[in-house]
Amino acid sequence: RALFAAGTITGPFLAMGVISLTKDWIYVMLCSAILLSVLFIIFLILSYPKAKYPNFIVKEDEEQSSITFKLIKNKVLLTICVSIMMYVAVEAGLTYYVSKYINQLTTDQFYASLTLSVFWLFVAIGRMLSGKYKKDLNVLVGFLALLACVGLAICIIFDGLIMSIIAFGVMGLGCSGMFPTILALGKIRFPKYAGTVFGILLSSGAIGGILQPYIMGAVADATNLKIALMTCFVPLIIIIIMQVVQVSFKKRGLVQDDFELNSK
Repeated sequence: RALFAAGTITGPFLAMGVISLTKDWIYVMLCSAILLSVLFIIFLILSYPKAKYPNFIVKEDEEQSSITFKLIKNKVLLTICVSIMMYVAVEAGLTYYVSKYINQLTTDQFYASLTLSVFWLFVAIGRMLSGKYKKDLNVLVGFLALLACVGLAICIIFDGLIMSIIAFGVMGLGCSGMFPTILALGKIRFPKYAGTVFGILLSSGAIGGILQPYIMGAVADATNLKIALMTCFVPLIIIIIMQVVQVSFKKRGLVQDDFELNSK
């Protein structure tokens, strides 16, 4: 996650440098094609050892579709699915509209790229810091969502380019550890079905990533970009609520860190 953020920091500046030199977007696409080719070659020469999953139990009498259906009906997994769906919605909305929002404040494209890079820089920093927290992961996710709310509130309340850049940095800190931590919650709660759970969670996240930019676009067309950014409060608040629900489940004994499909 931290290395992913490092790439997103350098990407906008690389694109700006290519455009300033060539004055043509096609060369940016060419650079992207070259990078993708390099990535493809790297994967061709890599060798992957056979993975070992000591907690995985194969049940010959249970088909994969049946396992997936039973997992989807589980209340604990549903709250985790909603959490990751809302997180991806927030990330997709913020990263898609950050440039448009900054461009309303200044005509200099440099600051739009700078703000996006600041966002991902703080994602990288926050990811490394949050990775050191080993206690209650629901508390961590809830705290990070609250921190993202604070950054969003700064952006909404205060006008000006500098405050907006700072606000997106705070939002980057808030967004830093939520995605991997929510995935970790799925692994911890359902260790025997981790592969299936990851598939369900990533599919759920994709739904949020698809819907939120369209929602923000519709709101922006009807009002303005600041109001569109405010819609991100909704998924962030839902994330916090889902963590409270999961904590409630744990207190009621509904959460097991070694879940079995045939358990109550």
